[in-house]
Amino acid sequence: MKRKEKFHSQEHLDNLKEILLKEITPKEYKPQFKSNKKAHFVYGSDKHIGALTKLDSLYLNKYDKDVMRERIVYATIQNIEDSVALHGKFESLYIMDFGDALDGFNQKTTGGLRGVSNHTLPQQLNNREQHDFYVELHRELFDTIVENGYAINIYFIATSNSNHGGDFEYGAMRTLQTYLEVKYPFIKSFVSYKAYNHFIYGDHAIIFGHGKDDEDMKNGLPLVINDKVATVLSDYIRVNKLDGYNVSVISGDLHQSADGYAKNFRYKKVLAQYGSSKWMHTNFGSGQPGLSSEVYVKNSKKIYKEEDFFEIENESNTGINF
Repeated sequence: MKRKEKFHSQEHLDNLKEILLKEITPKEYKPQFKSNKKAHFVYGSDKHIGALTKLDSLYLNKYDKDVMRERIVYATIQNIEDSVALHGKFESLYIMDFGDALDGFNQKTTGGLRGVSNHTLPQQLNNREQHDFYVELHRELFDTIVENGYAINIYFIATSNSNHGGDFEYGAMRTLQTYLEVKYPFIKSFVSYKAYNHFIYGDHAIIFGHGKDDEDMKNGLPLVINDKVATVLSDYIRVNKLDGYNVSVISGDLHQSADGYAKNFRYKKVLAQYGSSKWMHTNFGSGQPGLSSEVYVKNSKKIYKEEDFFEIENESNTGINF
């Protein structure tokens, strides 16, 4: 299969950076507090910006622009503030995006083994609106984070290799990255386009990916780890020489949270900020939207886990009344 071209070329991003530099003054950041030797990880996932849950679905999941802002910006800030109240201000704050951030291009998913799907997605935002609203929401999120100084070091780490967003969300994430590089040069950011990638925090190695890529994976990573997946991931750990770390493999895709363990790593699936569509309601059940997060102790194997479940008004549709 021929590799698809990326939506945003490096030349485009360089031109965007030049334009932004004329309009934005880079901001200095000098937090005045001691490190607590901990890092807070926000696992933003499956935002599906632009998605529409039809009113005739088995279960309700209102998801207009106001709800998107509530779940993606306000709930994330509240999550961080609650964690700061428990642990103090952090050495590091990782804002992660596990993909399926945009619902799809031209009402289609952009990936999968057979390329663009034939399944038409119900959406309330067109292509441009999805891209622009992703950038708008995350600019607001990072502006608030910097203003409040929750951590000494701030990171934005995203995977754009997902079955819904693919190259389309790669463009949105890279646009956000360019904004951060210009306005907040102290924020370290990375947008991955591999099925898996990893980074190190203290004694921890974090392997991350969406859970289903845009091209090669016939089946995504399961909710509960099996022997085949354990073998594939153990090979990644071996090749990348991560055996000496406390390894966590984290992914989204399934819109459910679960924790499991293999012989040499922890296996975690995270919640979806969107929740579920009509198709998912019919085939897999109601689906609970929420935000997964964790706190890692830097030089220890200790990890504090948290799941924030979002309230849904009138969660079930009204039954038959005679």
